[in-house]
Amino acid sequence: MNTKTKERAVVDTFFMPAQNTKPYFKAALEGFAGSGKTYTAALIAIGIHKRIKSQKPIIMFDTEKAAKFLKPLFADAGIDLLVRESKSFADLAQAMAQDALMSRRAYKRMLEVREMLPAEKK
Repeated sequence: MNTKTKERAVVDTFFMPAQNTKPYFKAALEGFAGSGKTYTAALIAIGIHKRIKSQKPIIMFDTEKAAKFLKPLFADAGIDLLVRESKSFADLAQAMAQDALMSRRAYKRMLEVREMLPAEKK
């Protein structure tokens, strides 16, 4: 590997394209059982999904086994809903790690695609 190639490799692994790393929306919903917290969160998720024109599914870590009631809502919106039913903190941590891994894979794939583009398109 020549010096220029080594320098390029260092730059490619150290610097990353600028991107929005802040969540689009943060919320905490409180209320009594049956007050509509999960339904409201689903409506918010669907609204944001449509607003940002996402093509990705919405994921839900379901501690109350409520996702089955939301299936028609997401189906009507044309959005895939992926669910993990659990109350385990270990499962939540695993789900978050999997999401982070998927994000890293998507970023790596984006870099691979960028390298295939002609220089004037990069």
